[in-house]
Amino acid sequence: MIFSIPESRFESVLDNLFRAGATRVGVDIDLSTASGPLSGDAELVRAIERHGDHVVLPVFQQFQHSGPDAGRLINIEPLPEFAEHA
Repeated sequence: MIFSIPESRFESVLDNLFRAGATRVGVDIDLSTASGPLSGDAELVRAIERHGDHVVLPVFQQFQHSGPDAGRLINIEPLPEFAEHA
């Protein structure tokens, strides 16, 4: 993932939104691949853990571009470390 805002900032963004009274937050970020050890993934996972069922993560759909399933619509889901807490 490549963000214009460091992923580590999303932890404080989620915390601040809930502190301000949000009851549910949708995160429109593709979390289907890991970003690396210094990316801030761990911080985002911690924030999602803290706010649990109040965080909604996306599932993107796209067509498979190659291979035997070319042309088939597939779901791109968040990595388990993100999804298991949302």
